Order: sequence, then C-alpha cells, then structure tokens
Amino acid sequence: MRFVRPALSGILAAVVAATWWLAERGAVDEPRPAATKAHVPEYFARNLRTTTMDPQGRPARSLQTPLLTRYLDDESSELETPVLTVFKEGEPPWVIRSERAWVSADGDTALLQGKVRITREAAPGIRPVTIDTSNLQVRPRDDYLETAEFATLVSQQSRATGVGVKAWLGKENRIKLLSQARGHYEIDTPR
Repeated sequence: MRFVRPALSGILAAVVAATWWLAERGAVDEPRPAATKAHVPEYFARNLRTTTMDPQGRPARSLQTPLLTRYLDDESSELETPVLTVFKEGEPPWVIRSERAWVSADGDTALLQGKVRITREAAPGIRPVTIDTSNLQVRPRDDYLETAEFATLVSQQSRATGVGVKAWLGKENRIKLLSQARGHYEIDTPR
C-alpha cells in the first residue's frame, strides 16, 4: 500500500504535466482568435457644440447635437438631431439639419439619416435656398453632400425637384439634381 500512493501520485503528476504541456503546445500551434470588441458605447457627450476654423482663424464649420455616442469597436459616432453649419466668408452660412447621423472614426464621412433640411438665408445679391431630402452622405472636409433620394429645392418663387442630389457648398456653391429633374424658375428682373 505504501508503494501504491507514491506511484499513484507520480502518475497523476505525470498526467497533469503532460496535459499542461499539450495545452501550451496547442496554444502555440493553433492561434486563438482575437477577442472582438462589442459595439458598445465608449463614451457620451451631451449638448455638444464644436467649431473648426479655417487657416485664417475664421469659423469654417460648426456642429451641434444634444447627444453624441462614440462606439468602442469601430470608433464611429452616432448623433441625435445634429445641426452642421458651413460658413463662407461674405455669405450667409449653409445650415444642415437631420434626424440623426453616423460619423466615421476619422470624421471623413457622415451619413445624415432620416429627413434632412439644408437652408441658406438671403443676403444682398444672394437668394435664400431650402433643400428637403433624406439620407444624405456628407464629406465635411470637402463641404460636399450627396444623396440618391428624392429632393425638393426652393429659392424664393423658384422650385425644383429631382431624384438624387450632389452639392458643393464650399468655394463652388453648386447644387446638381441627378435625374427626373423638374422645375419652375422665376428670374429676378431689375426694376
């Protein structure tokens, strides 16, 4: 009986050592999949207001939202009822509102989701503009917008509709309806 216990203990120790060795060897030979990060909020910001400046120190763009949520896995952000303002020297700013938005981790792409309204107030020599559409893709650094959705453009007594819009709100100030464009245009005549 005295020899059985040490022998049994030795066998158990050998089995534990062999199991440990095989487990370690298996871990080296078979890479374990990396743990994926869950799509969970990393942080929140309430009543956020931010402004970016141009090289001359003037406001270029501003963003307001009652709630921004940044996600851990892809570092994207979601915003509730955001308001993006694009400033242009000597002209009224363009103001873009949507129901919600998604912004990429690098900030190069924003998807304005739901109903979207783009406005510019009137100024001397500048007509007011209102554009209603939905699901708009924005490249903020380029002041460029586009959608494949139906859009309505109103400027004083002129009105245009179409499917799909491309708009350059920076230096060019150009809006293009892509298809099924229809409009009624009134030209200002000098008095």
